[in-house]
This record gives sequence, structure tokens and C-alpha cells, in this order.
Amino acid sequence: MKVSVIIPIYNTGEYLRGCLDSICSQTYQNLQIIMIDDGSDRHTADICDTIARSDERILLIHKKNEGVSIARNIGLAKATGDVVCFVDSDDTIEPDMIEALVVALEKNDAQIALCDAVTITPGRPNQPDTIPDFETSCTISVKDIKPATLSRVAGSACRCAYKRTDTLLASKAAFPEGLKFSEDRIFNLMAMSAAARIAYVKRPLYKRLIRDGSACFRYYPDMTEQIAKMRSVLIPAVKKYWGDKYVPIYEAQIAGHIKCAVTNYTAPANGLAMAESIEKLKNLCANTSVIECLNTLNRKDKRSSLILRERYNQLYILGKLTNYYHKICRKGQYQA
Repeated sequence: MKVSVIIPIYNTGEYLRGCLDSICSQTYQNLQIIMIDDGSDRHTADICDTIARSDERILLIHKKNEGVSIARNIGLAKATGDVVCFVDSDDTIEPDMIEALVVALEKNDAQIALCDAVTITPGRPNQPDTIPDFETSCTISVKDIKPATLSRVAGSACRCAYKRTDTLLASKAAFPEGLKFSEDRIFNLMAMSAAARIAYVKRPLYKRLIRDGSACFRYYPDMTEQIAKMRSVLIPAVKKYWGDKYVPIYEAQIAGHIKCAVTNYTAPANGLAMAESIEKLKNLCANTSVIECLNTLNRKDKRSSLILRERYNQLYILGKLTNYYHKICRKGQYQA
């Protein structure tokens, strides 16, 4: 069984060799390795060229910068493997990750295999990323999956292996273009809807690096608009592929993004003056999609209440206090 591994790349030259070394040295060797250089700088592009010459299994594509979703979709179009995996170019995988996922697919007659991950943030203890619903490795019946479990299973695409014909082609799964949040979640909602069984391997085989340039450290000046755009794609996808009973758990996830927007707009690192931050908070409170989401959930927490009552100044103070807490306790992490 051949496995296609898709790696979107954008200006990660410092980490690229470690990432590709962990893929090329896998115990499972029947691989097609697809590197998609998404308009990187010359330094990263040159490293891509050097790595691609070192292994005949590598297919390298240089393209203009259009975002991770388009890069991954190009990789999907080029994939010839029976199974497809994704790895981000600043991450690494354990030497037997692909073998473990392939064995799980075959042993459990599953269409998707899923493993645990570990999140690595320099200067902080490693954080396990596991599915708490299951104590050990198991087979998940898709038709019986509960909404809360689905929300945890259908997360990152990078910890999954997909049978290409049975799931990706059958569901016409693709990463939504133009979004900054929840691309993986929407892709997995599509792909997993076509599966009958998901094999869960309760081992942390994927190593996710959180660095200064990672998305969770980034300031998003248009976060309100991006949340609304994401919700306009995510909620219809949930209804189409899973049904209305799964909607509330995803509205709750969107509410989490809305709460993060408050800290995003009040973080010291964003360089905004107080008046500029408050204007951003006004736009957040006035956004129709934000209001619909919070009203749907009937949230009673402080931040949601302040948003619905349009208490901009209090939101600003709360955001500043949250960021200060993060600075003291979490060494500068500015996302709630």
C-alpha cells in the first residue's frame, strides 16, 4: 500500500530538514512525498531543491503564495498513493508513525486512522494532545459517534491517514480556500462522513512545534471578519455532512474563537492604540454572525455577556487583564 505524504511549505527553511528527515527515514518506506513550496523566500526554496534531489520518492512543486489550503489541495490532486497523510513543514513525526497508521487501517478494516500528538513550545513543558473519550487504542464506529467526540476526533488533518478512494475521493473532500481558521476541521467533517470506521492509535506519534511565527502567536487585524467567514462555511458543512444535532458543539468552538478575538485585539504585541483596539471591539460586538453564534448558545460567561451588551470599554479592560495574566503565567502567549 503506497502512502502519499503532503507537506505544504512556506518560509520554514530552519525546520525543513528536520521535518523531511523524519518522513524520509520512516520505517514504512513505500512513500510518495509531495513538497508544495507555497511561494517561499529564496532560502527556503533552495533548501527544498536540495532535499528533493536527495530522495527519488520526493515530488517538489514550486508555486506562488496562495495559502496552505490551496497548497494541500494541489498535493491531493498529485497524490497517487492508496493512503494520504499531511505533515506541516515545521513539525516532525515519530519514526514509525506511518507504519502504525497503515497497520491500524488494515487491522481494523478502517477508512481513516488517527493518532495522538504532542505540542512542543520552546521554554514550556510538552503538552499531550489526546482524545480523552478513549482510554486505549480502539476502532470508532462513525455512525455512532457523539457530537462532542466528533469535535475532538475531527481536528487536525496532520494526525490522520486517509484511504484515498474510500474517503477523500468518495466525499470529494478538499480544504476550504480563503479561510484562516478551521480549514482542517471542515476537511475532516467531509472526509470522516464517508468513513464507516476510524482506527484510533493512542500514541503521540505527531510532534507539533509552536514557534513565534506559528498561527497561535499571530495578530489578526481582520479576526472578526475571518470568524464570520469561517462560521459561514463550517456550520453549513456540519449540517450537510452530519446533521443539526452536531451544530451546537461547533457553535461552541466558534464562540471560543470569538473570545480569542478580544485578547487578539488587546494584545500588546499588536501595536494598536487604545482607541484602535476599542474600535476593533466595537466591530466585533456589531457583527451579525458573532451575535447569532452567542445568542444560539445562550452563553452566560462574562466575555460573551459583554459582547452582547456592547460593553467595549469593559471588554478592553478584560482583554488587557487576560493578556497580562498570560504574560505572567504563560510566558507571552497571547491567545485565550
